[in-house]
Amino acid sequence: NCTHLKEIPQTELVCSYQHDYLTSAGLTLFDVSKKNQVREVFSMGQIEGRTGLGFAAYNRNRNILGIIPVAGSVSYHLLTFDFSVPYSRDFIKVTRKVKWFSQNSDQADNTITDLDFDLEGKRAASIDRDGVCLISDTDTDSYISHLQL
Repeated sequence: NCTHLKEIPQTELVCSYQHDYLTSAGLTLFDVSKKNQVREVFSMGQIEGRTGLGFAAYNRNRNILGIIPVAGSVSYHLLTFDFSVPYSRDFIKVTRKVKWFSQNSDQADNTITDLDFDLEGKRAASIDRDGVCLISDTDTDSYISHLQL
């Protein structure tokens, strides 16, 4: 079991990603805006499946977070933040599970190992354990290009 922490840039939120590579992962977001007070503002619960080594990619321009792959079925979960209603029930939504692209190997132990968004948040670049770097459209989940490294 491992836990990763990541500050979400230009916010007062910290992302805690807990996972057991082989079986499951979970996500919790904390508000750290007040000194000596940490408050949980969102929890995704456990995602079952081979979830990889852990990453969290955030794009401030679109307020999106990509996290938690599931081998062979989900490239990453895409979350959207709505800062107009901070810490309400609708503040953070799981927008969708981004599909597993056919260009990524479907071997049982292959997962996405890292992810990043372009500056506009319109494209995502991912890399899997087998070295496939893949570019996709974040609005349509459409494949754009890939390269075997």
